[in-house]
Amino acid sequence: MRGSDNPYPSLLFEEHVDPANPAAGHHRMFVDTDKALKMVDSAGTVTVLGAAGGAVATDPIWAAAGDLAVGTGNDTAGVLTKGAAGGVLAMGNSAVIWNAGTSFPGSKATGDRYWRTDLGKEFYWDGTRWVSVELFTVHAVWTSSAPTADTKSFGHIPLWQTTHDVWLVDLRGMTYVGTTNDGTKYWTINVKKFSNDAVVASIVTSGDSASTATSHITAIDAVSSEKALYFDVIKTSTPGGIYPVVMLTYRLIAT
Repeated sequence: MRGSDNPYPSLLFEEHVDPANPAAGHHRMFVDTDKALKMVDSAGTVTVLGAAGGAVATDPIWAAAGDLAVGTGNDTAGVLTKGAAGGVLAMGNSAVIWNAGTSFPGSKATGDRYWRTDLGKEFYWDGTRWVSVELFTVHAVWTSSAPTADTKSFGHIPLWQTTHDVWLVDLRGMTYVGTTNDGTKYWTINVKKFSNDAVVASIVTSGDSASTATSHITAIDAVSSEKALYFDVIKTSTPGGIYPVVMLTYRLIAT
């Protein structure tokens, strides 16, 4: 075949089911009845032109039921094997993964999620540790119909030791101080460790207006290995009685 200067060249192929083999050292192109352009050599070996692996269903990339083909680069793919029950396709350390199993992956990036099949919970990597996606809350509500006028403890909270440490997120809630409340006469609400009474976080009413429901949030962002925490209210000077309605939020830590 010789080249042509024709800007619109064309070739006419006739469909063949079984074209004759060419002489040794030659190849014959033909269009099969499946409309695919193919080439046959002198030994009768047929190659589909422009196709890497033939039919997708019979491509050698498949090794087991549940395999997925995932791009690994430009014009490049690899096999992603079937994942554990409960997993979903996700990004893990900038790669496509099945994110489920009984132990966390060694390679991870901040924000990666992983379903622990043995714990029945989903966790995410916060850059330092695996913490539960679920945010837990524990409420400590003053249940009396009258405000407290005295310093006292209330609302003991059991935690997850020894199964899990927890990541304490914040202390939040509402305070309502009747009559007097100002910069010298006010209340402090603490969440404390049961083991040694150390203060973990506090809410202070010194900036609140008296007889006004006021919202508070105090960030904690700390690990706790305590078996329990508790709340107390402490007055400074002679403020009015207080209704403390507070809660602690936290996430579980897994390894």
